[in-house]
Amino acid sequence: MEPQELNELFKKYEAGTLSDQEKRLLEAWYNQYAMENRGQLDHEELEERLKSVANKIPVSYQRAKNQKMYYRVAIAASILIGICIGTWWYHHQTETEHMVVKNEILPGGNKAVLTLADGQKINLSETQPGIILKDDIIYYEDGSTVSDPEEQKEQIAFLELTTPPGGTYQITLADGTKVWLNASTTLKYPSQFSDQAREVYITGEGYFEVMPDANKPFKVSSRGQDVEVIGTAFNVSAYEGEPEVKTTLVEGTVKIVNSESGTTNRLHPGEQSTIINGNTHIAPVDVSAYTAWKDGLFRYNDQSLEAILRNVSRWYQVGIVYKNDSLKEERFVGMVSRYDDISIVLGILEEVGNASFTIEGHTVIVDKK
Repeated sequence: MEPQELNELFKKYEAGTLSDQEKRLLEAWYNQYAMENRGQLDHEELEERLKSVANKIPVSYQRAKNQKMYYRVAIAASILIGICIGTWWYHHQTETEHMVVKNEILPGGNKAVLTLADGQKINLSETQPGIILKDDIIYYEDGSTVSDPEEQKEQIAFLELTTPPGGTYQITLADGTKVWLNASTTLKYPSQFSDQAREVYITGEGYFEVMPDANKPFKVSSRGQDVEVIGTAFNVSAYEGEPEVKTTLVEGTVKIVNSESGTTNRLHPGEQSTIINGNTHIAPVDVSAYTAWKDGLFRYNDQSLEAILRNVSRWYQVGIVYKNDSLKEERFVGMVSRYDDISIVLGILEEVGNASFTIEGHTVIVDKK
């Protein structure tokens, strides 16, 4: 790739205008560069070369528990650089010692089931990223028809979009609001919104970009809370069986209503509400750590191994068994692609922490090194 072309791709990335094809091109360039130099360069030399090419600030992978640096890679807040270096580091380490892997476990992908008002279930195409609801007809994003239920026209019908473990899907609702669903998530929504309000229900995790409409506020109801907005972008994580419900605001303003206590809190961009044991807590956070999943990444900023492996479990459809519970509280900072093999994801965690991983069937066994 010519230097001028590479520079243009970096500019587009920073502006957020990279197409899918351009992302793949930039990722391929980094992967090729790192792999071609794997045998000739040590880790520090590769870091310096990539830093000089990207001219960005490196991101550190570390154990946040004691702030001791274990290794540093020149990923510079770039999604694609992060994917490349994580892959390079993992493959480099396979020449020495590494975790025990007894079979291949592949990442998730576009998988979802659409349930119509009459109970009919449609397994949605895995080659399509999402569906669009328009004029009571459901289309794939390429314009082909999913469903055209004549009997549901002229009336409001509730539908459900469900992603299984290892699944993700997008939907554009009747008002133009876009929702990304993470794995093991169900979104219940109407075929059309009423004249007074817009309301949907979610269990699991979803990222919302709400179409502004001052006359019809948008409400997202989940376990323990209601999120009320007019037009904004935010992430809701409300999985059954998890102790906390988290709402992370990217832009705009939202109102969080605690269903148990009745208290109301207003979030501003860069803030997160956490509801636990009936109480609401507000704190500033690194928003990207909670929204990166919709862009195909695991990204963590001082998060526990237990929380990280919950996400890994849902995405790769594996069970997690701890031989030592103290490992659950180890904390990590870092980033890796959700579309890498699970051995790469666990390999990075193993290199920088105190845990070792063994994959047996569809179970990950976590033990101390």
